Amino acid sequence: MTTSYTTQTGHTIYTIAYKAYGDALAYQGIIEANPTLPITSVYPAGLVVMIPILENATVATSSSLPPWKR
Repeated sequence: MTTSYTTQTGHTIYTIAYKAYGDALAYQGIIEANPTLPITSVYPAGLVVMIPILENATVATSSSLPPWKR
């Protein structure tokens, strides 16, 4: 199962993974689900990315983040 996500200016693969899974390093599944995703450090706004839904993913909330990331 997947869901879609539309990028905003300045998003990276790490930003997308963090927003989807609560872990910036959990990007491998996103890359595999989007074989035509451009290889770039920063994505343009409006790019639609398919996000695989993981059974065991935890989404970070502001209360679970350290103070310097809130």
